Amino acid sequence: MRTLLALLIFGYIAGTGIAAAAETKTVFVLFDVSGTDPERKEPDDHVIKPGDAIVAGLIKDVSLGKASFPINEEFRKMSLWKDKQKNFDREVKSKKEEMLKTADDLLKDTQGSRSTEVMSAIYAAEGVFKKYGKDKNVLVVFSDMIEESPYYNFQKENLTPKRIHQIIDSEKSKKRIPDLKGIKVYVSGASASTSQKMFEIQNFWMEYFKECGAELKKENYGDPFSFKE
Repeated sequence: MRTLLALLIFGYIAGTGIAAAAETKTVFVLFDVSGTDPERKEPDDHVIKPGDAIVAGLIKDVSLGKASFPINEEFRKMSLWKDKQKNFDREVKSKKEEMLKTADDLLKDTQGSRSTEVMSAIYAAEGVFKKYGKDKNVLVVFSDMIEESPYYNFQKENLTPKRIHQIIDSEKSKKRIPDLKGIKVYVSGASASTSQKMFEIQNFWMEYFKECGAELKKENYGDPFSFKE
């Protein structure tokens, strides 16, 4: 996981702020530490560029109501008028080193938690993206995607199409469906005890993110996925 998060962070290339594209984005990364998800694969492409923001935290911290995002940083663009290349590069290097240290501390947490509230963690994404207000938003979830919470237990649920819609309707009635309109979603590490259960859970999340207004393509659900902007 350290390598994976480092790739996201270190995709930023020092000194490219001058030629950076006009569009900026926020990348929100959630890590499942329940201990049930398999080895993650690194995304294909480096994703953080000048003007972008990256926010990352553990699913258990969000689901327990702490909303703790130890990595919460915006990479500014280089100014032609105020910045000297050497000083700007030094600033970027220092920020990257600090973030990697934070990532190391974050990913040392292997205790997990008794429940895995994936939906609660995803709900936090709405606030994260609104905070930065970038042109584009990307949600990356490294998890087995098995909801095991006081509300639902996907290990035991028979996720038929009818039951999937019942759960989503219940979440809507309780105002727990986040507004993720236009957001791209990538899931890595999805798994289950059987192929049938795997497909049931995948079908749930495809419908869930559709209801949120987000874009989750089938090829971006599972492990590995193609992470391209």
